[in-house]
Amino acid sequence: MLQELINETEVCVCIDGGIARDDQSAIENKLLSLVNDSKCNIVITSGGVSMGNRDFIKPLLEKIGTVHFGRMLMKPGLPTTFATVHKDNQQNTLSTLVFALPGNPVSCYVTFHLLVLPAIWKIAGLPTRRWTLPP
Repeated sequence: MLQELINETEVCVCIDGGIARDDQSAIENKLLSLVNDSKCNIVITSGGVSMGNRDFIKPLLEKIGTVHFGRMLMKPGLPTTFATVHKDNQQNTLSTLVFALPGNPVSCYVTFHLLVLPAIWKIAGLPTRRWTLPP
């Protein structure tokens, strides 16, 4: 779903990082390789951000970057996390934006449209679009 939503923007290229095993070191290795990829300005994850004992994304982002928020007061989307991580852990390099979205498909869809899509438009130099309700 996320790959198709990104492709629909027609302003960026989606690099599919695949599925990481539900293992802390596998997730850390996968996330670090994507964050440090020179072609990645934004990394989007889905799942692993809630409060379970196998939800490793938020603690990992706290370890390797700066978490700007780790929960949102909205449903769907409560466990959404946003962080920035410097490439190669060098403070003087550009930061990669990391959006850790919920694994629930509806929550993921909503938070993508509210948070990730405006970031993509901003990075692409496009004007931010206003949300309107259908008539």
